Parts: sequence; C-alpha cells; structure tokens
Amino acid sequence: MHYEQHGHIYDLSRSERPPKLDLEGEQGLIRSLVRDPKANSDVFGEIVNVSKSTVRRIAHKHGYHSRICRKKPMITPHKSREEDAVGDRKPAAGLGTSYL
Repeated sequence: MHYEQHGHIYDLSRSERPPKLDLEGEQGLIRSLVRDPKANSDVFGEIVNVSKSTVRRIAHKHGYHSRICRKKPMITPHKSREEDAVGDRKPAAGLGTSYL
C-alpha cells in the first residue's frame, strides 16, 4: 500500500514542532549572552520569553557552555599578627619625627 501511494518504501519526513525562537531570536539571545556572560539562564529566558532549558540548549548549540569562575587570588600577602601589631604602634612623642 505504501509503495503504491508513494513509489518507494522509505519513511516519509514528518513535520516537526516549530521552534520557539527563529534565527534572528537566537542571534539576539547569543548577543545578550556575550554581553553579560555571568548572568544565569533564567534572566535571559525572561527577556526573550522562553524557558531556561531552551536558553541553555541554544547556547550549547552555538558553542557556549556553563563555567564557574575561579575564586579571585589574593593580590597582597596577609600580615602576621606581630607585624600588624608593630605597624600600629605610634612613635614616642618627638622621637619618631624629624624635621629638616
């Protein structure tokens, strides 16, 4: 029966569910992801009115994946308590200052 109707035995292509975002919507979403990479998918989902899983799926499709930032390294070393205590002392009256 299928062969008589279509002339072959292969499966016919089926219509899919239409995408939530078209190509322009996806590009806008990716632009906003690049502008603010630290925001989460909930924020972007509210902007374009799609779910957070849709935002993640589109981001993955375009090569963007979730990463967690490392903790910022300490720039200056911490002082020990002894160094801190010595640094807080004020010189005796008139002994620590000199005027030239």
